[in-house]
Amino acid sequence: GLALGYGVARLARLVARDATRRVGDVLGLSLAEWRMLLVTPPDEAASLEELADRALLEKSHASIAATALAAGRLVRRTPSAEDRRRVLFTRTPRGTRSVHAYLAATAVERRALWSV
Repeated sequence: GLALGYGVARLARLVARDATRRVGDVLGLSLAEWRMLLVTPPDEAASLEELADRALLEKSHASIAATALAAGRLVRRTPSAEDRRRVLFTRTPRGTRSVHAYLAATAVERRALWSV
């Protein structure tokens, strides 16, 4: 009941706090930026709304993160062919290299976490 819910919430906060530190150390990104980079596909375009939903972020936070990622050339912004007011995002090769670098740098920690 309540104790289990609290324990899960506390574990989630601890993992997020540690992830924030590690993402900053390895990639120089905020946790929101990392989450947006991770869910942005390298081979198909996705809208900000889709990415915010996948990353579990409010649209305003997703927008700030996407702007920073585009400035760092980790994602590409392109207008939608159907609706020029709508912006679509794809991960750049540089962004994909960053994802792989972070996952490689944290592989041992992830294996230990999943073994629990």
